[in-house]
Formats: sequence, structure tokens, C-alpha cells
Amino acid sequence: MAEKNHHVEIIEGITAQMKDILEGSEQAMYIYLDNVHKVCNRNFAAMLGFESPREWARLEDPVGACVAENSQRALIDAYEHAVTSKVAVTLPITLKHQMGASIETEFMLAPIAFQRHTLVVHYIQR
Repeated sequence: MAEKNHHVEIIEGITAQMKDILEGSEQAMYIYLDNVHKVCNRNFAAMLGFESPREWARLEDPVGACVAENSQRALIDAYEHAVTSKVAVTLPITLKHQMGASIETEFMLAPIAFQRHTLVVHYIQR
């Protein structure tokens, strides 16, 4: 329970720190710690057909729900590489709109540190 509360503090803290970028960026983006602890901007939520960033953040399996099956392993591997190697990674990813349409995108995953934890910022270009 203590780790869960700490992860909530981390995502709330990074959201506050990155508020200007999350709200001001014209690019779709999200910040990911784990499946439960994540935040996105309005552009990303809208791209996928969600009413709000909060609605997307409630997903328990964002990769399964929002990433086409043929792109899931590539995204997970890129995330792990970004975290372990501390490098940015760029790759094509097919997303799934809530209504079922495929969305071809280019992802850039960039590791960031907050309170001695590594998170990854995902920038998405259509």
C-alpha cells in the first residue's frame, strides 16, 4: 500500500511540474510510470476518442486498450529500452481509437527522472 501511495505522489508531482507543457503542447503526449499511474494531455485523450485525460488515465491496461496488437510489443520494448538505457526512442506505432479506427503515429519516448524514479514521456505525432 505504501508503494501505491508513493506512486500516486510521483504522478501527481510530475503532473504539477509538467503542467505548462501538458496543457500547452499542441502535440499529443502522456507521461507513464506504470499502468495505473499515468497522465496524458487533452490532445492525446481526444486523439483516441476519450472525453478527458482523466477518462484515459482510468484505463487499467492502456497498451491493450489503445495500441494495435501488432504495435504492442514494439512499444513495450521501446519503453523498457528508454528506462534501462536512459535514451530517447522513436518508432512508428499504430493506435486504436475507441470507435475502432486505426491511427498511424510516430512515438518518441524520452526518459525523465522525478523523485529518484524514472518515468517516460511519450510524444505522439500523427
